[in-house]
Amino acid sequence: MNFKTLLAYSLLFGTLLSCKNDDAEDCSLVDCLGVDNSIYFEIINGNSQENLLTNGTFQTSDITVRDSNTDMVAFEIQNDFQNEAFLVIDLDDEDFGVQEYQVRVGNDVNFTLALETSFMEAGACCGPYTGTEEINLTGVAGGFGSLGTLPLTVTILVP
Repeated sequence: MNFKTLLAYSLLFGTLLSCKNDDAEDCSLVDCLGVDNSIYFEIINGNSQENLLTNGTFQTSDITVRDSNTDMVAFEIQNDFQNEAFLVIDLDDEDFGVQEYQVRVGNDVNFTLALETSFMEAGACCGPYTGTEEINLTGVAGGFGSLGTLPLTVTILVP
């Protein structure tokens, strides 16, 4: 084998080795958040700052949640690590777009939460997640976290 042939084979072999994709992410080193497509409502007394679900002022039987078609929506009361109670609605992770929930707590607290959700592809290792594009809370004082991915925490202030 002459020098030119050996050089050509060496260059070809080197080119093939350089085509190896080293840019792929190593997902074994990534901790992904579990997908939580939920809205957490914290029902707070505006004066005392007490959580009205935690202190027993409102029970599950005092709450109704309906969608924009006035169909009943399943919900539950969950406690966090500090034993604070939240009203939790799990969103369908395949139904993206505008979603609206009318919530009634007791006889005097009525409010509507409307949000626009979207499919958010994540990196190669994690996701996909449900994103929030726009959020509107009407009928009650309160606030919510920033736009981004679910879960979303909404604070409702009851007079």
